Amino acid sequence: MGRQKLEPGTYDTGVLEQLKRVYSLIGQTERPVISVDVGAYIGVISLAMSHFGPPRHFVHSFEADELNYSKLKENVCHPESSSITIHKTAVANYVGLSDFTRYKEPGNNHLGLEISTSNGLTGVFKVPVTTLDLFTNQIEVDKIDVLKIDVEGFDFDVLKGAKQ
Repeated sequence: MGRQKLEPGTYDTGVLEQLKRVYSLIGQTERPVISVDVGAYIGVISLAMSHFGPPRHFVHSFEADELNYSKLKENVCHPESSSITIHKTAVANYVGLSDFTRYKEPGNNHLGLEISTSNGLTGVFKVPVTTLDLFTNQIEVDKIDVLKIDVEGFDFDVLKGAKQ
């Protein structure tokens, strides 16, 4: 569970160090900064984005899995993280509905019906899907400043939905 402990040398520690560098390069700016966390899991990275970003900063966190979304909501929905907006939606290269396959180990969850019986399948659910292009149009911004994607092998599909 290194993703949650934030111990030196774990996955999240490295990402947090990179986020600090990215936001220091962005610096203070007059215009709002937009950060997007696709595959937000329980919100560790979203909270870090909110913490390290400049004052006029908005974080949008996407998590399609209902169980993770509930934990994400608990973790980020309080006054200290008011710059975070959460979305119970998957992000890919199309808009609509998709099957979402859930396993005992959350790191194996993914969009689609590619089922591995050796990973402890716990269910298949329908989830809404959007693209980054549609999302940026909906919130009326012309660019995303910081983008983190962690969607268990479907990362390129997220990028395909960000052609603008």
